Amino acid sequence: MAAVMVFALSACSQSDTNDNSGPQAGTSAETAGADGAGSGEAAENSEEIPDFPAGDVSGLKIGFAYRHGSYDTYMTSYYKHAAAYAQEKGLNLILLDAVDDVTKQTTQVQDLIQQQCDVIIIWPVNSEVSAAQAMQVNAAGIPCMTAGTDLIEDGAQYTSCFVGHSNYQEGYDAAADAVAEMAANGITNPRVLYVDGNSGYTSYVERKAGMKAAVEEAGGTFLDEQYCDGIREKAQQVTENWLVKYKTGDFDCIMCYDANGAVGVYNAAKAAGRDGEFPIYAAVTGDPSIIKDYVSPGLLGYMALESPVTDAEAVINMAANLAMGYKPAQHNYYIDTVIINKDNAEEYKESWGE
Repeated sequence: MAAVMVFALSACSQSDTNDNSGPQAGTSAETAGADGAGSGEAAENSEEIPDFPAGDVSGLKIGFAYRHGSYDTYMTSYYKHAAAYAQEKGLNLILLDAVDDVTKQTTQVQDLIQQQCDVIIIWPVNSEVSAAQAMQVNAAGIPCMTAGTDLIEDGAQYTSCFVGHSNYQEGYDAAADAVAEMAANGITNPRVLYVDGNSGYTSYVERKAGMKAAVEEAGGTFLDEQYCDGIREKAQQVTENWLVKYKTGDFDCIMCYDANGAVGVYNAAKAAGRDGEFPIYAAVTGDPSIIKDYVSPGLLGYMALESPVTDAEAVINMAANLAMGYKPAQHNYYIDTVIINKDNAEEYKESWGE
């Protein structure tokens, strides 16, 4: 435990010194390198995520230390579908909800180790602390994998693989379409206000790095950046302050870490009577209500679409295969996403399913 705490504290101290100029601690080596961070190259899988194993899984025990089962529509749907899918397949899934409490998640991981799970999945509350959690799982001789959000780079040695989305690529692709749309409307070298999520959280760090790379490739710049702790109401407050500071013509668009925060941005713009004055873009969405109410009418622009259903199934499939002895040939297994806007949003909203 002393070694675990030293590791966690060392990781945290490294994160505190990071600037926000690009891929940071928390960006995996594959994301920052092979994925072409800063170059716009596609994040590709050389090996596909395996289907659910055909053999008898009734004796397997899979532990899942989940980040937050009721954080938003995507997280809630993912949580529920993971449980239902495992039950459908006859798999014993122990699904624990940390409710975004990193201390609680550490205790839950230790509990899953004590229950002698065949595989333990971690969706990190904190990418740094979860590296120490994964080290404990690894020391117990249990295969460990991450889902949704990966660990800091040094934590990869303790996990078999990561299954989720390339956050960098989603951010890059959404922002690339956004700057192309602005260019078509006569806005070149765009000046961007960026609403970020939580400091040091891997998904947000990588999405921002991707969006920033696409903006800078188009000759644009991040004019201002503020954190909102991943909370819609705080995103609204950040934007309200900006709309006092920046007058019409002082910036070209607002980009956001995800669509939940982007709704907060829109609410602030509407309250100030400035909705429609500038486009609002987000890295991702996984919420059908946001697609219906904001993307389809064109209130929010380009963003990547994540399906909690296919995402949860992909993670459970991989975990079951690991428990059956499967050896991943790579660390990152990326789930494909599409970029939506008002022109195709309804088509993909209907296809993601629940």
